Amino acid sequence: MRRCAAKHSLAGDAFQAAARDHTTESYDYAYVHIMATRDNLNVCSNSFKRNVEPSYPPELARREDGFQHLCDVILGIIDFLGFYLQGIAPAKCT
Repeated sequence: MRRCAAKHSLAGDAFQAAARDHTTESYDYAYVHIMATRDNLNVCSNSFKRNVEPSYPPELARREDGFQHLCDVILGIIDFLGFYLQGIAPAKCT
C-alpha cells in the first residue's frame, strides 16, 4: 500500500515535469513522462491482482482511475500539439 501511495506521489511529480517540458516545447520528453506515469500506476493494481488478499482498496482504485484519465487527456493534448506544430491536421473528433 505504501508503494502505491509513493507511485501516486510520483505521478504528481511527472505531471509537473511534463508541464515544464511543455513550456520548452519538448513534447517528446513530456510524452515519456506521462507514459512512464501510466505504466507506474498500472504496477499497483497489477500487484494487488496477483494476490488474493488484500483486495485493491477502492480509494486507491478511484485515485488511479483519475490519474489514468489525466494521463489520457494529457497524451491527447501532446499528440495534438505535436501534429499542430508539424503542420499536420489531426483527425477531427466526431
